[in-house]
Amino acid sequence: MGYADENRYLYIVFMIRDNLIRVISARDMNKKERAIYEKFKTDNLNLKMKKEERKFWMTHDSTEYVDWSKQERPCS
Repeated sequence: MGYADENRYLYIVFMIRDNLIRVISARDMNKKERAIYEKFKTDNLNLKMKKEERKFWMTHDSTEYVDWSKQERPCS
């Protein structure tokens, strides 16, 4: 989950194998996911700049901060 330069909230699923990053899926977040992301960012990280946020996620696993087992699939 993250925020792009063009005022877009993105949900990206990827896999890292050896030195390669394979993008599985990339899409705009739905309203519920945006709310979760904003609350999480404000409550837990309090990062002030996008650059710091990118650096943070390069060295941290989201499973340490988000309980993905409680997430639901969005309706299509």
